Amino acid sequence: MNTIAYNFLAIYRRELQSYFASPLAYAIAAIFWILAGILFTATLDGIIQQTAAYDLQAQSGFQLPAVDAPYEFMRTFLGVMGSLSLFVLPMLSMGLYAEERKRGTLELLATSPITNWAVAVGKLLGVLTFFITMSLPLLLYQAIALSSVNPPVQLSVILLGHGGLILLAAVYFVIRDVYFVADR
Repeated sequence: MNTIAYNFLAIYRRELQSYFASPLAYAIAAIFWILAGILFTATLDGIIQQTAAYDLQAQSGFQLPAVDAPYEFMRTFLGVMGSLSLFVLPMLSMGLYAEERKRGTLELLATSPITNWAVAVGKLLGVLTFFITMSLPLLLYQAIALSSVNPPVQLSVILLGHGGLILLAAVYFVIRDVYFVADR
């Protein structure tokens, strides 16, 4: 069991080093952050305008139910980020096994005593850790934007929303890894 864990951790560590040393990964992260910032601003502006129009209708005498603006913002923003992630995640993961082929180390991995699942899980957690690192600024500026609302939004709600985004990424990577391991 220790050998499997050691092999898995070695692959995980190597994947993390390759991501944090790659200029392409930083370029993808920068594009992701720029697009996320634009979408964050657009979503926040849209929710503010929608709430203002809703309040104006309520003041003119219409009986309207209350709107939970922070919930609407989180729902809309995380939905848009899920869609954006479906474009960014393949960019992060497409080089995982192609880089092994290019370096000539895929044959070494195939003939080594490391199981296919240890390779797949190590690579999965490496790319997922990089995606979580990419998601941390989103969590930060969403927490800052929602810190001044009344009633306050609990931090656990924000964390659960981003946990769903990370689970979406994990499911995408697992499907890709299962296909790779089954194809091998």
